[in-house]
Amino acid sequence: MSKIDHFLKESFIYSLTKIIPGLFGFVSIIIFIRFLGTEEYGYFSILFLLIQISSCFMMAFTVLAWICDLMLELWGVVIVDQ
Repeated sequence: MSKIDHFLKESFIYSLTKIIPGLFGFVSIIIFIRFLGTEEYGYFSILFLLIQISSCFMMAFTVLAWICDLMLELWGVVIVDQ
């Protein structure tokens, strides 16, 4: 298999991995609007957005806390060695 054939095959597979979830997301929006109505779907989407934002902040604070703990540990080693 040549490099171009391999590239085209991998590009096709990658495209499917992007297109299929996008279609499911689009179809789920239609289903949610049908079951919830437009106003309730608006509330649902705002709540979902807030949950996603808060999870990003929690992840960032977890990483920052880990970095701060590492820095304190390293500074403790430097202070003890002096």
